[in-house]
Amino acid sequence: MAMDPYDAVLTSPITAERIGEAHSTEPFSVRGQALNVVKRLVNEEIMMSADKSDPASEEFKSERTYLENLLASRINFFLVFASFYFVAVFGSDRIAPTHRAIALVLGGLVSLVMALSVLRTTALVEEVLCCFRAKHPNHPYSLAHNALKTRWWVSFSANACISLLPWGVTVAFFWLAFSAWRAP
Repeated sequence: MAMDPYDAVLTSPITAERIGEAHSTEPFSVRGQALNVVKRLVNEEIMMSADKSDPASEEFKSERTYLENLLASRINFFLVFASFYFVAVFGSDRIAPTHRAIALVLGGLVSLVMALSVLRTTALVEEVLCCFRAKHPNHPYSLAHNALKTRWWVSFSANACISLLPWGVTVAFFWLAFSAWRAP
């Protein structure tokens, strides 16, 4: 059975001493009352134990930063493309429904290619993070990730969720194209 990261850090004499100072009037067995203090102390100890000169940590930070910036720039470019394209297609009433449908199909195809690009970048980001967690289980990122996995409301990948946006817009392009094609 995997040990809770908070329980793992509590075995440290420094943390136990600091918790004792923070709760000298309360017994530590009252976990519910001391949970916020324990979390704060654990997070402080995790951050203090992170070695800033660790080459693996620097390499991970550099690679993660590059890939997440790439993902963000692709999503931002997609949002600009989709918003301008929709404004161009629906901004004028003088466009015939057939021409509007053709424009939306072309926009949908471009959107599909961009969605595949975002999907691939998301997969790269997730793979790098997964490999890093496996190789460095005691790194602060790995400990924080494992702690968040136990909470269902934050256990999902934000990168995976945001990468669904281009797929939804791609479906909207094709649905609107179909609707414009059927318009009288």
